[in-house]
Amino acid sequence: MLHPNKLGRISHSLIIYLVSAFAAWLNFVVPLHAATYYVDFDAGNDASAGTSTGTAWQTIPGTRTTVGSAYLRSAWGPFNGSNKVPSGSTIQVKAGGSHISAAGGYIWINADYYQLTGGTVVIQSDGTWGTGTSATIDASGMTIGIAAMLIQVDGVTVRGLNINNSPIQGIQAKEKQGSGDALANLTFDRLTFFNNGTSLASDGAGAGSGQLTIRRATSCVVSNVTLNGDNNFINGIVAGDTGKTVSATISACTAYNHQGNNDCGIGFKAFNSQITYSGCISTANYKGFDLGEQSGAGANILYKVINSSARTNTYGINFNSAAGAYAGSVTWYAINNFITDNTTAGMNTYAAPHTLYVVNNVFDNNGLNPSGTPLYNAAHLITTPNTELDASTILVYVFNNIFRGQKQGTGNTRTAVILNKYMGAANDYTLTCDYNSYQQSGANTVLAVWSGYYGPGATTFDFGSNGPGHASGNWYSWYANSTTIPAAGTGHFRNDANSKGTGCLDTSFPTFNSKYELASNYPGRNLSTEAWYIAEMGLDRAGRQRVSWDMGAFDGTQTGDFQNGPQTPQGLAIIPKP
Repeated sequence: MLHPNKLGRISHSLIIYLVSAFAAWLNFVVPLHAATYYVDFDAGNDASAGTSTGTAWQTIPGTRTTVGSAYLRSAWGPFNGSNKVPSGSTIQVKAGGSHISAAGGYIWINADYYQLTGGTVVIQSDGTWGTGTSATIDASGMTIGIAAMLIQVDGVTVRGLNINNSPIQGIQAKEKQGSGDALANLTFDRLTFFNNGTSLASDGAGAGSGQLTIRRATSCVVSNVTLNGDNNFINGIVAGDTGKTVSATISACTAYNHQGNNDCGIGFKAFNSQITYSGCISTANYKGFDLGEQSGAGANILYKVINSSARTNTYGINFNSAAGAYAGSVTWYAINNFITDNTTAGMNTYAAPHTLYVVNNVFDNNGLNPSGTPLYNAAHLITTPNTELDASTILVYVFNNIFRGQKQGTGNTRTAVILNKYMGAANDYTLTCDYNSYQQSGANTVLAVWSGYYGPGATTFDFGSNGPGHASGNWYSWYANSTTIPAAGTGHFRNDANSKGTGCLDTSFPTFNSKYELASNYPGRNLSTEAWYIAEMGLDRAGRQRVSWDMGAFDGTQTGDFQNGPQTPQGLAIIPKP
């Protein structure tokens, strides 16, 4: 039997052990010192504790010198290379302030001052302190090798900052420092980018640079970001790179005024990745969206562009792969988009292998070709292999779209839809194209082309009697005098009497108000029973479940008035240059 004093001593020791274990558990679950720290760009002091607005730092931990040669400080308050900013911390930046070159250089969020793996830290200006709702990083005069803010640790959220005047990129999220592994759980919200890439003097120089660049990451969220390129040779948002992949959702973002002539000037650019773009707007860029492949990653590619707008670009939406060289699968979706007023092509999809779904979009007034000379690629929609020798499999589904308002210059024939312009014996190209509406501006405008090697020829199908839906004319002849749907890979496709306004049995056109909302019910094809159906196809642009499956972006029968969808932007405010 234990002596009572011994029992007391054991109980006391047990209590001490349990308290210590609980404290260790708390330290694991909620990191010790995780708290809110404050930064006042205009009046702070980095030697202060940073734990209140009255003891705020002047710069964000990890800030470099103006010339980028070293860290600006060895410590911010209690934090240094040995005592890092703990996971779970929030760095609150005073709204209305500006970080400028006189106070330091670019900001490097890495393992020197932050937890490398599995951590979380929020860097934000949210209007709860200061004037307005955001703070500014003005990179004018700073020496920057990559970006005004460079991120190389997990779990970083950046919110409510303006990133301006960087000679190269605004923000780049790179691989983990020292390992090359993908970053995880990044969030970019309510950011504004203006006039970055000022030192990039050509299309090639700006090819890999974005005002916001995410090179290798998983579980990434980007929302409410505005990117004004100020006509510089740079892209808006770039995801992925050679041998690198990103998984992300990008929503409610706007990109405009990015200059280029091939590889840059792109509002939304991606390589090798799995990304959903929802509610995004790309306007007045060289390319609105350019979503493709860069050899080396081998991951499956999946791009969804949903409820978005591509307007007044040279190219609206481009999808591309690598003509048989890519190791993974390549799948593209375009659903409920407005693709309008793009001068060359509304949507250009090329190279194989790929599977493409084009569903319930509105194409209007694309292929303007302002030079006034014939331009073969001036079209609403182009789907094609890379060359006539490209034998990789292409599967294309085009349903419930509206192709409208194709303009035509003097002496110039314009093309509504070009399908497989490099048709050759090697092609394995299968396309199902039905329940679409074609509304062209002139009786001689080309409806659809399935060309030989050098552009439109005998295989041209004009608006009217030479189009689909007739037992005579070009279309019927091209089908070898048959209305039977041809086998895959034979250079033909389906587009039957359910397609409207093309000389088919139903020649009526849907009408719209200025918002591309249908003025009356205009049923398309119910796709919900198709093997390739995904849930996003069942919702219209206003978020309503489709019932009548109207053509175009809206299914108006839920409300009965056909007037309740969002409006295509008619103009965007230009952010004043600081």
